[in-house]
Amino acid sequence: MRKKLKPTSFAYAEFPALRFIGIDAWRTKEDWGNLWRRQDEFMPRLNAMREHISPAMPHICAFMHHDDGEVDVVNHFLVGRFFHTNTPVPEGYDHHDLQPQAAAYAIFNEMTEDKLWQRYECTRDTILGEGVTIPYPVGYWHAEVYYDKTPMIEPGNPPFRCGVLFACNKT
Repeated sequence: MRKKLKPTSFAYAEFPALRFIGIDAWRTKEDWGNLWRRQDEFMPRLNAMREHISPAMPHICAFMHHDDGEVDVVNHFLVGRFFHTNTPVPEGYDHHDLQPQAAAYAIFNEMTEDKLWQRYECTRDTILGEGVTIPYPVGYWHAEVYYDKTPMIEPGNPPFRCGVLFACNKT
């Protein structure tokens, strides 16, 4: 039996309209880990767009959504950043535009890559346990937020601190 995760902190936040720009593993047909392994190929371009990065969430993220459809049909996984709405998308990059929305924000310490789904489940279950609904399928998205380093992808790499954002209908 696995130990139940608990976030270091959990809160709800209101986010303005945003544009997430990155590279989508769904489009490139690659494994999520392989996309992280080649982040040095595409993240420098996004990092250089500092004036467009949204202060609402200025960290490197993995952003997941289903094109407002069912999870088993489309499963986008973008590595990139949140930008101000209408930020130009560099050629060869992907994007997803978000309307203003509430999101749950959970922070976890001492994480490892193998706990990705535990972080997701913990955040989702906390939202639902508080009687807050999650928009699905329209408006559904979640993101992993990396503060000091991106996730380990090789066994034996040290743990990291990260957050989980999860779209919700908190009013």
